[in-house]
Amino acid sequence: TSTSTSTSTSTSTSTSVLTTEGRLSTPLKSSTVPSSLSSSLPSTSVSTTNSTSSSSPSSTPSPSSSTSTSTSTTTSTMTLYEFDNGLDFNVISGNEGCGIALLDDEGAIIAANYIGIDVNGRTALGNSAGGVCSWGSSRTFLRNNVVSGNGGNGIHLVNATEITIVECFVGTDSMGSFAISNNGNGMYISGGSNIQLTSFPLLAGDEGTFARHIIPNVASGNVLSGVFAEDVFQFLVTSLYAGTNVDGVAGVGNKGSGVSLQNSSSLSLKGSTLIVPQGEIDNQEQVVLSANELHGLEIVRCTNLSMTFLLVGIGADGVTPLGNGLDGISIQQSSKGLIGVTSAQELPIFPIPRLLTSTSTST
Repeated sequence: TSTSTSTSTSTSTSTSVLTTEGRLSTPLKSSTVPSSLSSSLPSTSVSTTNSTSSSSPSSTPSPSSSTSTSTSTTTSTMTLYEFDNGLDFNVISGNEGCGIALLDDEGAIIAANYIGIDVNGRTALGNSAGGVCSWGSSRTFLRNNVVSGNGGNGIHLVNATEITIVECFVGTDSMGSFAISNNGNGMYISGGSNIQLTSFPLLAGDEGTFARHIIPNVASGNVLSGVFAEDVFQFLVTSLYAGTNVDGVAGVGNKGSGVSLQNSSSLSLKGSTLIVPQGEIDNQEQVVLSANELHGLEIVRCTNLSMTFLLVGIGADGVTPLGNGLDGISIQQSSKGLIGVTSAQELPIFPIPRLLTSTSTST
């Protein structure tokens, strides 16, 4: 008697995920992912097939049985990983060109890489042409990268669209404490549209290494500006420390301006000036533009501007003086700018003092 059993299982899953490589370890709840970012990430399909068979030897043919099972599952959830500062990451340094170069690429996820520094995260080992270089690419997602010590710009984007930069340190060591300068701008953006610098919120128990606040983008200590953007349409900044350390209370200034925007339109820089007591989870995204050698924020020939809840020339705690070398905010040859309000309807109404008149009579 001979029996043969064959079982085949096929599972196909389509899931939007971030790479688990790098300084990302503990999964966060999927509810922490902004829907606008989740929908912009590319899908990754994984297919696995397992088959097993067994038979007993026999000199004569015998009947056989076969069972096949197929399961298909599709999910749109996304797994995120918390900043961990472990040692499971890529080190992309010391190359003659760029650390990572993208040309007309779509949907790249660049997460948890040391680009331009050594494995210890404290010494420059720069890529000669720049850190992350992208030309004509779209839907690129960068999170938890340290891009420092490179020969050109840290992040170099030309004609890129739908770019999201989250919790990256550009121009500092891996802990965001001191300068490891890129020999250009921290972030250079030329042309393109829909660029976002943002952060993800924390939940109870998910505070990670930097428990005082969510992890901001840090663009500090660079030879030119922290962020330089020209000819860009739709640029949103909600989380950025330009010119300070990761805690926002010590200067790590850029030699240029914190942020310089030129010949661009539909620009919004929106932070928070709400100071959360120490020890409590702080999910307030902040834009701190302080301790730079030139301006905190420089705007030249731009239109449709919104600048609200910024900390300029002061630390993230709202009290530490960290003045910029020139103006806090410098606006030149621009139009349709709002500073301190989000719409014309929210303009404060100040009381108008009555004109006091006196009448004297002399005889």
